[in-house]
Amino acid sequence: MSGIEIVGVILGAVPLIISAMEHYEDTKKALGTFHKIRRAHRKDLGKLKNCQLKFKLNMKELLLPLLVDDTVTRVEYEQLLVNPGGSGWREEHVDDALVHRLGDCHERYIEILQDLEETMMSLCKATKVEDAQFQDLLTSQDVSS
Repeated sequence: MSGIEIVGVILGAVPLIISAMEHYEDTKKALGTFHKIRRAHRKDLGKLKNCQLKFKLNMKELLLPLLVDDTVTRVEYEQLLVNPGGSGWREEHVDDALVHRLGDCHERYIEILQDLEETMMSLCKATKVEDAQFQDLLTSQDVSS
């Protein structure tokens, strides 16, 4: 290969290298953004799991005295924990026991739970939890896993 051919190859390769470097830079930016989103997602998911755990612990703390003093049976206790806000919570003996247990805080506690429910519904709407296509996608991924 002569010197002129080598120069031609080098000159021809430079635009390709520049193009590759630009593409690499764009890819690196996209991957960097992806990793930032991924980190933020993990952090938010961790916070959400912490909230779920705190909620479960609060429910146990609220209901355990009702189990100890035989206001509710073990089965009722488990049902109340599994289904917060369900029909078991509206039974008269449970409601009366909670009013007695919480005293002056009962109304405020119910308000906080209602606010929490509204927040969760907003979060479900924002994350498309109720979207049929999204649910189908999740179901198909569960089946293929």
